[in-house]
Amino acid sequence: MTDKTAPRCQLRLEWIYGYRGHQCRNNLFYTAGKELVYFVAGVGVVFNTREHTQKFYLGHNDDIISLAIHPDKIQVATGQVGKDPYICVWDTYAMVTVSILRDVHTHGVACLAFDSDGQRLASKGYWHCSPSSATGIPTSLAADVSCARGHSDRIFDVCWDPLQSNRLISCGVKHIKFWTLCGNALTPKRGIFGKTGDLQTILCVSAAKEELTYSGALNGDVYVWKGVTLIRTIQAAHGAGIFSMHSCEEGFATGGRDGCIRLWDVDFKPITKIDLREAEQGYKGLSIRSVCWKADRILAGTQDSEIFEVMVRDRDKPVLLMQAHSEGELWALALHPKQPVAVTGSDDRSVRLWSLPDHSLLARCNMEESVRSVCFNNDGSQLALGMKDGSFTVLRVRDMTEVVHVKDRKEVIHELKFSPDSSFLAVGSNDGLVDVYAVSQRYKKVGECRSSSFITHLDWSVDSRFLQTNDGSGERLFFRMPAGKLVPKEEAKGIHWMTWTGVIGSEVNGIWPKYSSATNVNSVDANYSSAVLVTGDDLGLIKLFRFPCLKKGAKFKKYIGHSAHVTNVRWSNDLQWVISTGGADHAVFQWRFLPEGVMNGVLEPLLQEGYADSNSGESDSDVSDVPELDSDIEQEAQTNYERQVYKEDLPQLRKKLIGSLKRQKAPEEGLRLQFVHGYRGFDCRNNLHYSQTGEVVYHVAAVGVVYNRLQHSQRFYLGHDDDILSLAVHPLKDYVASAQVGRDPSIHVWDIQTLTCLSLLKGQHSRGVCALEFTADGKTLISVGIDESHSIVVWDWKKGERLAKARGHKEKIFVVKSNPFRMDKMVTVGIKHIKFWQHSGGGLTFKRGIFGNLGRQETMMSACYGRAEDLVFSGATNGDVYIWRDTTLIKTIKAHDGPVFAMCSLDKGFVTGGKDGIVELWDDMFERCLKTYAIKRAALSPNSKGLLLEDTLAPIRPGNHWVMGHSWRPQERGDPGDRQEWTHDTAGSGPHGGRDSEDLGAVLQPQDGRCPQTEERGPVLRFLPRRKALAWAAAGGSS
Repeated sequence: MTDKTAPRCQLRLEWIYGYRGHQCRNNLFYTAGKELVYFVAGVGVVFNTREHTQKFYLGHNDDIISLAIHPDKIQVATGQVGKDPYICVWDTYAMVTVSILRDVHTHGVACLAFDSDGQRLASKGYWHCSPSSATGIPTSLAADVSCARGHSDRIFDVCWDPLQSNRLISCGVKHIKFWTLCGNALTPKRGIFGKTGDLQTILCVSAAKEELTYSGALNGDVYVWKGVTLIRTIQAAHGAGIFSMHSCEEGFATGGRDGCIRLWDVDFKPITKIDLREAEQGYKGLSIRSVCWKADRILAGTQDSEIFEVMVRDRDKPVLLMQAHSEGELWALALHPKQPVAVTGSDDRSVRLWSLPDHSLLARCNMEESVRSVCFNNDGSQLALGMKDGSFTVLRVRDMTEVVHVKDRKEVIHELKFSPDSSFLAVGSNDGLVDVYAVSQRYKKVGECRSSSFITHLDWSVDSRFLQTNDGSGERLFFRMPAGKLVPKEEAKGIHWMTWTGVIGSEVNGIWPKYSSATNVNSVDANYSSAVLVTGDDLGLIKLFRFPCLKKGAKFKKYIGHSAHVTNVRWSNDLQWVISTGGADHAVFQWRFLPEGVMNGVLEPLLQEGYADSNSGESDSDVSDVPELDSDIEQEAQTNYERQVYKEDLPQLRKKLIGSLKRQKAPEEGLRLQFVHGYRGFDCRNNLHYSQTGEVVYHVAAVGVVYNRLQHSQRFYLGHDDDILSLAVHPLKDYVASAQVGRDPSIHVWDIQTLTCLSLLKGQHSRGVCALEFTADGKTLISVGIDESHSIVVWDWKKGERLAKARGHKEKIFVVKSNPFRMDKMVTVGIKHIKFWQHSGGGLTFKRGIFGNLGRQETMMSACYGRAEDLVFSGATNGDVYIWRDTTLIKTIKAHDGPVFAMCSLDKGFVTGGKDGIVELWDDMFERCLKTYAIKRAALSPNSKGLLLEDTLAPIRPGNHWVMGHSWRPQERGDPGDRQEWTHDTAGSGPHGGRDSEDLGAVLQPQDGRCPQTEERGPVLRFLPRRKALAWAAAGGSS
């Protein structure tokens, strides 16, 4: 029986070969630490050229297409494409998110610019047909300052005036506009070309002193503006369009389609010209898309994904820092069988060999056709290339010279492979045929295999006698080599395969989600020694599965970075790396493989150095398939709150009935709610609290209840019109937030004393709100919905404004807890997950809990923060308390016999409650259980006054075993071998236990060696503010 859990090994992004030069501009800068910052695919890259290392920002979920650097040269802003694109402001040192800006643009964010003091950010939307928009956003507040229609045609660049903070300039197709920001309004004035220059498309712009503006035109001229008027032109500044213009203390730098960099002084007088086409590694057609000048160094990014660095004093010898594929798509990938070398081939007609240890290009060979597949023979001496035109070419690796060129097919060669003994080469084409060639006979064709659809994957058997194929129709076939005779599936069961790169077969059923069609996984590769499989799919994800994975929907770990479809994945010869290629992003990603020697998510010392800066591990998926859920939890998770008719629909239904029913006059007498017998505990938690005055606050049905124990009276908040699902109390214990079920469920914040509504929050959730939490300062409220994505919303509840929103998790979230030390941090727990969140601007980012080898991934039912901001405790369904440092599990403690439904933080320690009916008091690190209460259901009596367990005894010193005439002794819990727990009072009272008496009053009773078990589960615990009383509520509705 195969293991259904995800593999414990990991991948860590180590290097990216690539730079986004096509369709982008002004996206390459020096940071304050003299590192390079740029982007490729969906990754922000910080490249240290001195140490030859890279760090990665992985906060985006689609192609990044714009970048701006903050005046401090530490922070950058990046914008992406997508249906709901957003902007991330992040730190290039710590590689953490500073702010996320959402809900402004559609389709994409084409360009960005910080103002001179870095307090505001201008962004421009991207869409070819619709009007673009320019927005001024304060990055610290993450709120719109102003939004306006940019232009009816495309805008290419935007910049702020360095001396006038309310003035900015945008340019694009045959226009330039000068904008004034007044209050929250942006008003434009079009540039006046007059007779000074022709109406041109303006590609880049830069502002200077005295309202002077310099812009680069499509014809290669520089246009100089004073105010909104064109005053002069610098003709033939470049031989073609000027794509990039950079201003700095030294002056200005421009880069154009002519492949030249030109430097200008502060008055835009020419200093020098650098032609990269004439450089040693230059070439005809080189086009510059980005330029940056800092002191004596110049950076240039090209259309074909190269990054050059030029020293001003040695301008004739530019250094090529980065290069990668460009144009078309990148599909071909193979790894050398003997050396740590990868080879890639692309539609740009180039074949490139990469050194994996050195992160460098070893060789490049230009072909006459686009390359779609590639493979080495068994000793790595020859390299076969499959072309887009149906031909294939074999090269000698040592000098990249041609051995043979064969064209037997008319359509693209999707896959080709040498047999393990290097006797044959199998070539699979889009024609649905696999041609077999004899290597020793100068690649003479000796066999042919037919399939019903185009060939997608090939694998040889270890003995080179059999070949298995996958095709476009989802069929897996077996052939005897070299003749190509079809082999029945029954006979193929015992064959051992040299490689496994096919996506179809019982051994890889688990890579497919349940009920999916086999189309979105493009490539797989098996690592036999570690029993793990890597996949690349159309969603841009790299996934790790166990191998074999026989059952659909197997658990996995996933890694982000590629923005487009991942076309190919392969293991290196020594299994140290995984290489992946992106189709449209042209990028080659190198991932370090970390086997199970990684403990608790922390790298072994040998692996840690140089790779810890990559945070791609935070994209891990659910990492385990735990046993069946507890029946109560499963029932709760499957509860459906959707209704055909909600209470909010009643007014409209009444209108429909008018005319058909004659309403009678209402009676003069009325009803007043006096007492509610009940408490909602079967699907709720953390919904029982003490108020500032010691009253008990909870909810039942659609009523918020404030219960006075001493007077045995209730007061009611009746603002809701449907079932209340969640409740939270303000840190000052004077206000309550409660939320309900509904199509557009409302959250009410109300005063406990006056029972009046202070704030009504709506419009962000659907179906209902299952969890609420105030931050420690009381200014912010966090809510969790029960919609499909279990969305999390952060509110400024007094203003009624949404501050941030994010998808929570695919499975139900039970609890959200705010960090008492950091208002921008929180933790959520739920079905098979725990997530650590940070509120950044208008967005929320998260990291998953890293379980390592210290504990299985369980469903978490409760959580609390500890005495430090990075310390978290969570209660699991197996009865353990998990202790977390930052995002890493450091310890587990056995606390209950069954799920830990509730956890509450005290001044000194914690209290937990579980399905076993036990309430336990713990010290502040869960090292000792200080006191135990056993709650047992008893028969109700007419004189019941509630179920409050109260400890009102005078303080006694530890070791005194006599309280109220009863003898006390140490109590032992659980099975033999469990720890011994001495009862001890942290609330200033004696060591004693409590249970419910027959009249349900609070009494004290001695306990014997075993704690009585209860028939109830108790999801809610609360201590009185003076820590003298404990309120406990059972799932059955008693309290």
